[in-house]
Amino acid sequence: MSKKILALILAAAMSASLLASCGGDNSEDTTTDTANDTTVDTAVDTESDTEEFFEDMFPAAPEVSEELSALHTAIKEAYGEDGYVPNMPIDPEMLASIYGIDAAWVEEYVAEMPMIMTHVDTLIIVKPTEGNSENVMNALTAYHDYLVNDSMQYPMNIEKVRASQVFEKGGYVFFVMLGMLSDDALYAEGTEEEIAAVQYNEAMANNQKAIDAINAFFAE
Repeated sequence: MSKKILALILAAAMSASLLASCGGDNSEDTTTDTANDTTVDTAVDTESDTEEFFEDMFPAAPEVSEELSALHTAIKEAYGEDGYVPNMPIDPEMLASIYGIDAAWVEEYVAEMPMIMTHVDTLIIVKPTEGNSENVMNALTAYHDYLVNDSMQYPMNIEKVRASQVFEKGGYVFFVMLGMLSDDALYAEGTEEEIAAVQYNEAMANNQKAIDAINAFFAE
């Protein structure tokens, strides 16, 4: 197992620990102001340490061409500031070890995943080197099939995973699994099959926002 994958596991544990430290009961606060200040300082230090950990383990995304940068921006804007969840760059080592995409197949790419591991939202855009479009397509298709058929998922993510899509457009290969399910979908009523259908249809509609943005980008 690579260091980056181990780091992801540690990052998830650290995130869970940080969230837990922010919780607590609503009982009356009987501590002194000094004690409160110390608690706040400790929380700030913990959050700062976590941010530094992520910065050290996951460097900034590689520079890309103006076209790919603009394409990436167009997709993010389709979801708005609060609707686009992926916030952690996927580095070349992870792209190869997790998604099966060899660095030799890639001219440039943008790939992002969520830092909080209960989310699955992922965007991968790869511009393949000459002759390697099929290799990238096959790798992402195999990853998609693994997610759908063999991976373990939180119930809220099962239909989002099923609705994920792999396709080619404008010389790029895309993997799209984006968009938060609404409360109406998450808490839908009915049989298990009916609830799954509601969530799947909404997940497909969410992905369509990215597809529409991509089509519009290349139509200009």
